[in-house]
Amino acid sequence: MRKFNISVAEFWLAVLVLALSLVTILTSVIGAHTSISIATLTSFLKFNTSSLGLDAYHDHTSSLHDAVASLIPSDVANPPSITQYLNVKDWYSMHYFSVCSGYYIPSSSNPPVLSSSTTNITCVRRHSGYSFLLHDTIASTLPSEVIGLAEKMTAQRWSTMTAISAWYTGVSNVFLSFVALSFALWRGRAWWNETIIMSLIAWLCFFIGSGIMTHQILSIHRLSGNGVGPNPYPGSFLALTWACSVFQLLAFCIRWLGIRIAGRESAGACRERIGEVEVERGIELEGGKQWETYSKDS
Repeated sequence: MRKFNISVAEFWLAVLVLALSLVTILTSVIGAHTSISIATLTSFLKFNTSSLGLDAYHDHTSSLHDAVASLIPSDVANPPSITQYLNVKDWYSMHYFSVCSGYYIPSSSNPPVLSSSTTNITCVRRHSGYSFLLHDTIASTLPSEVIGLAEKMTAQRWSTMTAISAWYTGVSNVFLSFVALSFALWRGRAWWNETIIMSLIAWLCFFIGSGIMTHQILSIHRLSGNGVGPNPYPGSFLALTWACSVFQLLAFCIRWLGIRIAGRESAGACRERIGEVEVERGIELEGGKQWETYSKDS
């Protein structure tokens, strides 16, 4: 009975992990097709480019001042951002299957300052395992007369290949475990020992994928003076990805515990059976001796 209850517990953990892992990678796909802000929930890298061009605009000694100023309407004074006049966005965010971008809304209480609220969000679908280079993205949309502003952007390349490959493997193994557990419970079996390897592989893959993306997130926040402004940590993504790892580790521990319990119960049943056989043999031997004695007396 204990083994059966443990199997039920792991079944529901598999359902939870499968749901979390799919939400982590598929929410951005929804955003890419609908251009809704729900896509921003699972962005793992975000580049704040809202200050692009402001230094050249305010610095009259800059070689790009005249070119930048010519793009700004004369009735605009002290703008918090001029990216819309440069044909670029205030921010760009990376997801597993898309790149989203948009603008920040000026603060209602202090218009010269941008708030954290976003608007005009658009998402472009990208292939699985794509790489993103902020410098090239900015350079491809800047007007030719201010193309020099792209040199302020970081030239570092960020790739999703390793992380998404690990995530695919983890999701596949969780799905196989889910199918195996469903079949086991349907057939009334208490445990399915063979799938412990799937559970272990899934946890390792989720852990590796989460670690890689966390490292890249930290690398963004270490950038300074490379055209990327400050950004809050992507709490939603970090919560989702590490929750998958933690719950999958719990599922593996439950599986291991169940196998240990099953092993002890099997060993106990085996010892009990051996004891019964020895008792039966003892009775048979005792009976044989009594029959031999009876035969001699006769």
